[in-house]
Amino acid sequence: MKRGEYRGIYAVLHGDEDFQKLSSEARHLIYALKIELGRSGIECVMAFRDHLREVTNLTRGKVEKGLQELQDTGWLVVDEIGRILWLRNGLKFEPSVSLKNKNHRSSIIKHLRGLPERPIVREFAKYYSLPDPFGIVKALGDTTPQEELEFGAEEGQNDTPQDVGASAPG
Repeated sequence: MKRGEYRGIYAVLHGDEDFQKLSSEARHLIYALKIELGRSGIECVMAFRDHLREVTNLTRGKVEKGLQELQDTGWLVVDEIGRILWLRNGLKFEPSVSLKNKNHRSSIIKHLRGLPERPIVREFAKYYSLPDPFGIVKALGDTTPQEELEFGAEEGQNDTPQDVGASAPG
């Protein structure tokens, strides 16, 4: 079996008060989504409900109930056509990415530019104080101006929206 891409997660997620309030199915789905959506926590995914059922071994009803719970509590955002999923605060619990690191920031911006041009992608960018991924820069090519990458923070610091200890929105 191939090892696949590495996925990390901060251990503090387990102790997060809002995480603890979730049902066991919803928590199980967060782990599965964290693996499926990758480092950024946002991705275009086809037939994700069936896939989640397969990887979690939950029934269709439990997957639906868990997904609805995650949306109702602010942990998951699904675009209106149901193809782009955003595990809100996915970067908060992602130890391998720091938006204060210009290379990581650039990588996330490039990833966003590869997604369909949908409001959810712009909302993600705004949430993490990133430039509009579909603005003039995309039209000019896949280069990120230096001023978009530099914002005076030291590399290696945590870079979540609000503060590191903040709970998932709810």
